Amino acid sequence: MVKLNLCVLNSIHEVYSSVYTILGEENIIIASPSLDLKVVTPDDLAHRLEKRGIEMKLITPGYIRYRLDARWQHWLRDSLLPEDAKSNRDFTPTWVYYSLGLWHAVYAPAVGEVFNLLIVFSFQVLYGYVYSIIGMLIASFMAGTGSGGAFTTLIKKRIRRDFRLFFLFETAIMLFAASLPLLSTEFVPGLDKIPSGVVEALFFFVCFAGGFSVGAQFPIAGRLLQRRAGKTAEYAGTLYESDLFGGFMGGVLGGAVLLPVLGLTRVCVVVVLFKMVSLFLLLLFSKRLRVAIPR
Repeated sequence: MVKLNLCVLNSIHEVYSSVYTILGEENIIIASPSLDLKVVTPDDLAHRLEKRGIEMKLITPGYIRYRLDARWQHWLRDSLLPEDAKSNRDFTPTWVYYSLGLWHAVYAPAVGEVFNLLIVFSFQVLYGYVYSIIGMLIASFMAGTGSGGAFTTLIKKRIRRDFRLFFLFETAIMLFAASLPLLSTEFVPGLDKIPSGVVEALFFFVCFAGGFSVGAQFPIAGRLLQRRAGKTAEYAGTLYESDLFGGFMGGVLGGAVLLPVLGLTRVCVVVVLFKMVSLFLLLLFSKRLRVAIPR
């Protein structure tokens, strides 16, 4: 997100002499080729609003002073100062490059949630019930997630190439998605003839393995970002935020849209394609991370 904002601001600064950014859920950038925007203070705008008698319910003088307070500009400057980003060009659209990186960071965790839904859906189709065992399936997935994170945390001192291990786990998740249709009778006709205890154990194992692969990436991603910028706390929060939002998107899109419309097999194809794009983005960002790519 920092590089994305910096890319936009650098591009605007090259054209306009004065640029002012109003921070919020959606940043508002005001630019002028001649007028010095910093001359107009929040108090000036609030006074003009009151003087002209403009009645508004949301944009009040207090709200203007809050949104345009100088501390937000200082925060923006301090957060962008350590980073470096190229300007956007018509024939060199670096904004797209940074947007894809942000897209990957936010939506990659959604794959884990989709995995969970696919496994639960497959179990219900195979046995006709799921509510009595859904807690155990989710617990198995969460246990795998925690175990994966603990595993990479324990061996972090032995890891010499973080990116290689991250790349391998990303590949494993893609292969895992490609193999999920094997849990349906559509691809394995005799699956419903196997003793239920054996198949249930297989489902628990698959839940655990999927969670392990997803959870193992979290500490590695944190190390890669921390090594890049040296802000452990800040990037830990960013990763956790992305993980929660991605899980939310995976649950909503996977359960309410993808599975009912596309079905199990096609959703797995979508996930595989998504992870292929993810691997491609990792290859693009590998030079930025200054680490070796597995061969």
